[in-house]
Amino acid sequence: MPVDSKEGSAFESILTLDISRAGMGLLSSREIPVDEKIAVELDLDSEREPVLVMGKVVWVEKLPDSEKFRLGMKFTDGLSDNATSRLKQQYPK
Repeated sequence: MPVDSKEGSAFESILTLDISRAGMGLLSSREIPVDEKIAVELDLDSEREPVLVMGKVVWVEKLPDSEKFRLGMKFTDGLSDNATSRLKQQYPK
C-alpha cells in the first residue's frame, strides 16, 4: 500500500509493509529519524472517509545490499474514538 505524501517530503516514496492496531511497518528510500512524528491517513474502507492517525518512528533499519530503509511506526496515544474503533474492526488482533 503506498503512502501518499507531498513531493520532496521525508515521506515521499514510502510503502506500507504491514499494519496492525498498534502501528505500521514501512519501507522508505530515505532514512527517517527515530522519534520523528508522522501523520498518516488510512483508507480502511472505500465507502467511508480515511482515518487520520498520528504516530512516531520507533526503529529504523537499513536493508543489507540496498539503499532502502525498513522502519517501524507506533501509533501514538490520542487517537480519536472513531479511529480506534475502525482500527479494531479492520485489525481484530
